[in-house]
Amino acid sequence: MVTGQKLMAQTTNNIIQTPKALSILVSLDGLSFCVLSFGKISLLSEVSFEKQLNPIEVLERLKKALSKEQLISEHFEKVTLTISNELFTCVPEALFNKNNLTNYLKFSSKLLKTDFADVDALPALQLHTVYIPFTNITNFIYDQFGAFTYRHSISVFAEAILAMQKENSIAVNVTSQYFELVVIQANALKLANRFTYSSKEDFIYYILFTYEQLNLDREEDILYVSGLIEEGDDNYEMAFKYIRHIAFLEYSGYESDTSLELQPHQHLLIRQALI
Repeated sequence: MVTGQKLMAQTTNNIIQTPKALSILVSLDGLSFCVLSFGKISLLSEVSFEKQLNPIEVLERLKKALSKEQLISEHFEKVTLTISNELFTCVPEALFNKNNLTNYLKFSSKLLKTDFADVDALPALQLHTVYIPFTNITNFIYDQFGAFTYRHSISVFAEAILAMQKENSIAVNVTSQYFELVVIQANALKLANRFTYSSKEDFIYYILFTYEQLNLDREEDILYVSGLIEEGDDNYEMAFKYIRHIAFLEYSGYESDTSLELQPHQHLLIRQALI
């Protein structure tokens, strides 16, 4: 979703200058920021909340974090916002009607009368992601930075998996309190969901249930992982106990300042900044 007019890169002496871009990820349990300056990542920052907050509280934390990172007064040629919440569903192109957005959501999400639904088009998958954005936050970003683009995190993740061009792609993007799971087979989305977990047993239960329900092979089909997961940690070791092949997703195509220690698989936000 683009709010405001699209911005074009400025040119000097017919040489296209890489715009300075800001990418923000907002969820109810944390924030992330990425600044891309002339093709290099100059800032990557994360804020984890001690508990899940409501959108009003998240907005206050966002304002404080932007001020702390001295981003409020910056000018960015491109601003993107990634929204991560459980209020989404994926609708096949053949069944999609833009006049029925809230109807698609009401069977899987508890909605308020004031909730506003929006949509991301995923033409390569012939799908639309319908979701409830954080309207107070999108309004603030527009007031602060002007024209910007926002999308749901499941859209960003699904397109990242599709770009791998693997025959069977089962992937999870892990945070401290939830993970997103996407399954793509033969360029078709078979499953996109988000699961809250509080233990390694919860983590593996949802993954194994997915393997079972979709008749996936735990001996052959690779589980791709990204986000807050590392070889040797509890979630990784629990998954490796039941699934033979695990591989880290690496979001490549960027450089970073030498002061930033980046793990290529950890930052889906980077991919959004580079799009």
